[in-house]
Order: sequence, then structure tokens, then C-alpha cells
Amino acid sequence: MVFSTPRARRLLAPFVLSAPLALGACAVFDPPPDAEIEGLVEGALSDPTAQLVIDFSEPVKPETVHLTVARQDLDSEGNLADEVTPKGELTRYFERFSSGLDDLGTSAFTDDDTKLRILPSAALPIGPRLVVLLEPGLSDREGNVTATRRHLGFGYRFELNCDAPSALPPESTYFLLVDVDKPFGVQIKLFAKLAVDPSTGRLVGRFTNASRNKTLTGCPPCSDTQICRLHPAPECVAPSERAATVEEFPDFLPNDLPPTGFSFVAEGCAVDQPDGSVAFSIAPVDVSVQEPPVTLRNTVLTAAFTQGDDGVWRGTGTLSANDVLLNGNSSGAGEGSVAARSISAEEEPPGIPEPPAP
Repeated sequence: MVFSTPRARRLLAPFVLSAPLALGACAVFDPPPDAEIEGLVEGALSDPTAQLVIDFSEPVKPETVHLTVARQDLDSEGNLADEVTPKGELTRYFERFSSGLDDLGTSAFTDDDTKLRILPSAALPIGPRLVVLLEPGLSDREGNVTATRRHLGFGYRFELNCDAPSALPPESTYFLLVDVDKPFGVQIKLFAKLAVDPSTGRLVGRFTNASRNKTLTGCPPCSDTQICRLHPAPECVAPSERAATVEEFPDFLPNDLPPTGFSFVAEGCAVDQPDGSVAFSIAPVDVSVQEPPVTLRNTVLTAAFTQGDDGVWRGTGTLSANDVLLNGNSSGAGEGSVAARSISAEEEPPGIPEPPAP
């Protein structure tokens, strides 16, 4: 049995510390402190106005805690803006420096320095994927220090109250990349057609599996096990090759035919936000694939969309599922991130199934 959460490690601490007495001269490894976000359910929290609580596995030295709450906008290599060269700027919502000073809110240690309670100066956004960044140097009271940056990803569940106008187009098509992190890593590619009531924000959408177009040409001769992709550059790849960004949508076609294809209908809401974005979420729905035999139970997609100067709506968000079944066997709750962009009528491939009437 493995005890891996900070709370479990705190509960086991008295037994770990007593181990040398029982084992004589045998040393026991004392790792640096671990951390998690308190109250996460399937990677999400429920109230963006409540305190954000960081739960440490043991008492820490407050003067070693440098922490940032930011938007989890990742590049094609999975890096944040300040993790590449030249360094970019994070979209920050809160920062606590090791000096003890807070920016964009307030924070306080409680529970014998095992919890840090954060109250940002403004409610955290609903829809986009967020991250708590714990910088290297985090130390417990014994001087055990972390050497790498720690990422704690999370988001907020979106309550479905369709009772306000929405700026999201009444009829639109999107390409989505869903990167599932737990219980195992897999990328789901989707085309989605949405019908939105602009007066209430109520929507109905049909989401369809997107498969690589095996008929593309323009690459060097490919082997029998490879196909041609054109974005970001012509190259021979495996049909299962992940897409790095949603801008690769021209390389994909809708596939709703079992056993490899699938399509599902979901209802939801689109709600305009004060910052000009549109929060989007679907009600829980089961998503099933025959090959490989995978089912995501009570799946929820949540995202925040913003329209760019080019007229394209782009969004990021989260995925959660109560349970992921592989060959009918439970693998645990599902968590992941979502990236999406709208596709114009001229850009969309033929054959994307239409949603039912709202």
C-alpha cells in the first residue's frame, strides 16, 4: 500500500520517525515536503470566491515558500511562458514571495505551518485551467529542500445556470484537444458543432472523434506504418501521433464510425464573464469508445473562450470524469486539460455531424 498524499504522510510521520528506534542503526530517508490543493474533486474546486488552501505534508518554513497562482497556458512542449527562452510573462492571479510579501491578494499559514490559505484580490476565473507553482527551495523544519518547481494543476466547476445572454456564436464549429493526465495519459481529438441560444446561453453540441487524414500528400515517401501530416510542417508520422496545438486541425477528419470512431451529444451553458471571455461547460455525459474499449463516466468539459482580432474563438479549460473504465474495469477518476479553437465554414472538413435542435 502506498501513502502518497500530504495528509497521509503527516498521519504516518510518528511511525516513520520511530522506525530508527525499531531498526537500530538503519537510516530512514526524510524527503522534502510535498503539497496538494485541499478540496480538489476530480481536479476541480467548486467556489472561485473561497480561499485556496495549499496542504503541505509536514510543517514547512514559511520563509522558503515562493508560490504563484497562474493560468496554465502551455506551449507545444508542455512548458509555461516563463519556462522557455526567451522567458515570457505568466498570467498571474496571486503570488507569495519567500520574503512573506503577497501580491494580488493575501495569504496566511495555519495548522502549525502545514496549510497556506490564499485569498486572491479577485475571484479566480471559471473555465480555464489554472496552476499553483511552488518554486524550488521549499523546506521543512529539518532543512530538507525541494530542488525543482512543482506544478499543482486545478480548475473550477461551472454551475449550469442558463439564464443570461451569451456572445458565443449561435452556430459554430470547434476543434478540441483533450489531454487526459489521469488515470493515464492519452490525447482525445474532437470536432464539435454547437448550437447556442444567444438570449439564455443554453447550448447543445455534438462532439465527434477526429482522426488524422490518411490521404494527405506533400511529405517524403512514408513507410507502410506512417501517414503524412502537413502541420506544423510536412512530416511522416504514426497515425496516433499527438497534435501539439489546435492549429493543426486541417490534418484531421471527423470519424463517428465505430469501432474507432465515436460521437456524443451534450447540453450545457455559455455565460459571458466580466473580463470579456465566455465561460462554457457541458452537463455530465458518458463518453464511450469501442476500440480501445474505454468509457469516461460523467464527463464534464469546462473552458473559457475569448475572440481574437482574427475573429477566431480560442479557449482553454479542464476535463473531469467520475471514473474511467478500461475493458470495463475502473481505473479511477479522470482529469485533464482542454484547448479549443473555432473553425470557419470554409475551413471545416465535410461530414461533421450536426447537433440536435436545441
